[in-house]
Amino acid sequence: MSTFIRVEGYRVLLEEEEEVTMKWKNGFVSAGLEKLGGWDEKGTMGNAYVLPKHKDITKSRPICPTFSEPTSKICRKMAKCLNRMMKLILESSHFNMGSVSELGRRLRTINNKVERRGAEWGVEGASFDIKDMFSRLPHAAILDALDWMCEWCEGRGFKSVQVRKQGTGTKLSYRKQEEGWWAVDFANVRRFVAFELEPTYTKATGAILKQVIGIPMGKSSSPPLACILCMKAEYEFISTLGDKRNRVFGMRLMDDVSIFVARKKDGDDYGKEIIGRFGGCYDEELTLKRTDDEEGVWEFLGCKLTIEAEQPYLGCFQRNKNMAEIWQNKPCSKQSRTSVRGPAGGKKSVVITGELNRIYVNTTRQEELLPLVLTLKRELRGKGYPPEFFNNGLRRFAANKDEIWKLMVELMTTW
Repeated sequence: MSTFIRVEGYRVLLEEEEEVTMKWKNGFVSAGLEKLGGWDEKGTMGNAYVLPKHKDITKSRPICPTFSEPTSKICRKMAKCLNRMMKLILESSHFNMGSVSELGRRLRTINNKVERRGAEWGVEGASFDIKDMFSRLPHAAILDALDWMCEWCEGRGFKSVQVRKQGTGTKLSYRKQEEGWWAVDFANVRRFVAFELEPTYTKATGAILKQVIGIPMGKSSSPPLACILCMKAEYEFISTLGDKRNRVFGMRLMDDVSIFVARKKDGDDYGKEIIGRFGGCYDEELTLKRTDDEEGVWEFLGCKLTIEAEQPYLGCFQRNKNMAEIWQNKPCSKQSRTSVRGPAGGKKSVVITGELNRIYVNTTRQEELLPLVLTLKRELRGKGYPPEFFNNGLRRFAANKDEIWKLMVELMTTW
């Protein structure tokens, strides 16, 4: 109860649900949003619940499902539009990543840029966690960041952002409407997001609540809106660095962020200076907590990231959280994708290929590949996967990969 009822971010409403829903619909109509899609008369408010946090089960994370809301279909389309708009901003001007699969490529890019500076250069880095990313975001700051994003798109001549009506696909267009596409101009993007932020209703412990601070964790548009706010802050932070901006790099996926600074090895303190300044990068309502121990090694997005004194300076490898238990023949303490069971062989083959691909994409240090793949094989055998499933999956996956993968096939499929 205290997660929702007794916090400043939520206000308890005394009206009946039907009355609140009618006001909600009237606001939708008066905002002129019917042109984006119809109001679903069968839609209802979501029932909020809490989940224990993985790292500390004494704390809970509030979840506000919105799949049943009357505007959920429009909201999903709008989320696709917002994600497409973010791709327009130059990668060097912010730290946002679309997925974990970008990690390896970005690290290689940073290594190449630092290497071109010469052998006297190195890298200093730090890892942070953005606290209260959803629950503390002020609505005014979100709308200000959205205005910045829309102005960026309009300044480059785009008239609308569009979602394909059948199939998948989004694009920015110089036209307001095209056949086969659901289109929305940037004025209506602003208008819809403002509407979604104002009447954010949910039900919890039998009460109807209105969220007045922050954005709900269950809404499709919430992740891109939070990322746009952070992107704007990162863009402004990088812009203040002047001619030294090309020495600063970063990666962020939602609330996990790592920053890297190219510096000379002979006592250059520029890295520490930038990392210290980065602590005030984001909105004042957000708190940055440093999560690394300043030893040049930290966990980031399910991987272990390392900083070395020589090229390649930055590296990472996919981390198996159950590795110790697997090699000690103990039950795995953490759930993983390999826990998928069932009689269907195709299902298990997909799991094997998916795990191998995660290792391949997220590992830049080749010396880490063999123990990771070997651990995966041992884990699968312990969970009852037939040996030939793994062997055949590894052969297929390694067919067009580097020589080290072919060597692993030779080593691992013969025992």
